[in-house]
Amino acid sequence: MQVLQFRRCRKGQAAMEFLMTYGWAILAVLVVIGALAYFGLLKPQQALPTKCQLPVGLFCADYALSKTAGQSQFTITNGLGADLQIKDIRITSDTGLFQCTANNVAGAGFQQVILSAGNSYRHVFSGAYDPANGGNGCSADPGLSEGLRIKAKLGITYKNLRTDSMASANGTIIADLAG
Repeated sequence: MQVLQFRRCRKGQAAMEFLMTYGWAILAVLVVIGALAYFGLLKPQQALPTKCQLPVGLFCADYALSKTAGQSQFTITNGLGADLQIKDIRITSDTGLFQCTANNVAGAGFQQVILSAGNSYRHVFSGAYDPANGGNGCSADPGLSEGLRIKAKLGITYKNLRTDSMASANGTIIADLAG
């Protein structure tokens, strides 16, 4: 009976020695990773790929986000099979430090933008955000640095001209901020 009790104690001792030896090594690695993150050498946001994603039927390409007024833009392609009248476009960062808005979207000659099935429309957000101008334009917090990867929500409100109904499409943009 005493022999069995002695063996059980040996197993417990081996387990404790294993945890103590490797526990310190794991703790040291965690401290190093924490220090790198604290001093800004690890930027998890930079690990995300750049992309522009919309629901099925709408495609987003050639996108750019910029602190400079009039340089944030993207191209939308209509794959829904019906003509669309674009009403509003919104881009808002998850932090709220960057936003672009286009209310009552108008093309050349201030005509409403009709996006025919299978065609593309390139939208450039004009000017700085101005609530007096219907909230059109872009604004970026002055503290945002060039090259910072921004994750933002993209919202498009449109009228389906075949069904004569209003709809909205919500997606995501992840892009590097230009100067």
